[in-house]
Amino acid sequence: MEYVIETNGLTKKYGEKLAVDKASVHVRKGDIYGLIGKNGAGKTTLMKLLLGLAVPQSGEIKLFGNSDLNLSRKKIGSLIEAPVIFKNETAFENMKRFSILAPTTDDEIKRILDLVGIGNTGAKKAGAFSLGMKQRLGVGIALLGNPEILILDEPINGLDPAGIKEVRDMIVELNGRGITFMISSHILDELGKIATNYGIMHDGILEEISAAELAAKSRSALVVKTDDGVKAAEAIRRAFPELDVISDGNKAEITTEVQDASLINETLVNAGCKVYELKNETVSFEDYFIERLGR
Repeated sequence: MEYVIETNGLTKKYGEKLAVDKASVHVRKGDIYGLIGKNGAGKTTLMKLLLGLAVPQSGEIKLFGNSDLNLSRKKIGSLIEAPVIFKNETAFENMKRFSILAPTTDDEIKRILDLVGIGNTGAKKAGAFSLGMKQRLGVGIALLGNPEILILDEPINGLDPAGIKEVRDMIVELNGRGITFMISSHILDELGKIATNYGIMHDGILEEISAAELAAKSRSALVVKTDDGVKAAEAIRRAFPELDVISDGNKAEITTEVQDASLINETLVNAGCKVYELKNETVSFEDYFIERLGR
């Protein structure tokens, strides 16, 4: 499988601190790749390595399957840490300044501003923008030059719920137009709404997991504590063949949604099982990441 971003054993140290430790990243075209970790975990450093803003001690980077990084990086737009904008200028004037780096027509600038949702700000100065609007302008600047990938560092940090939704909706819209994303964040719930794959960073070490794999780990179950888990599971399967049941020692877990738990209890009692406890247990998206991040 060909990846638009791929690294192998990427390592970066600042003094004695390992900021990125042998990270292997795999991002496919069309992904929204969520990079998750606590502050100081190495997320921003990894992004800087990909963009050429930092130099690794060791490891390999490939972009679009190519090791010629200077050429490939021209296809990437980025917003690292915070948007750099001219506060006393309008959105259009800001875009015009940055278009010196990526020559663009006025019509194209207007199209991008409409695309990121700030095409109607007119003469309003960027310094008077809300945080969400400033983030939109930062993404608009990153879109100059028609990049195929956008790398965004904490694009929803500090935003209120309305601003977070604005930026999230914009990312989904742009992804639908064929742009691949790598997004860092420590706001787990928001990334969970849009990401297709995840890289979890802890002390510079990266672990990857797909959204589908995460969904399998983030589950709800009706847990029955009993005197015989195997016997209980068999009784449940006979009475409710549509339910998925697993057994472990003195408990049985039903991983399919149960509408009426009292029917499970009645079935087990009639089958001669002793029921000590019957409760719902949930392993959430956030629970999984908290466990992996070592909090």
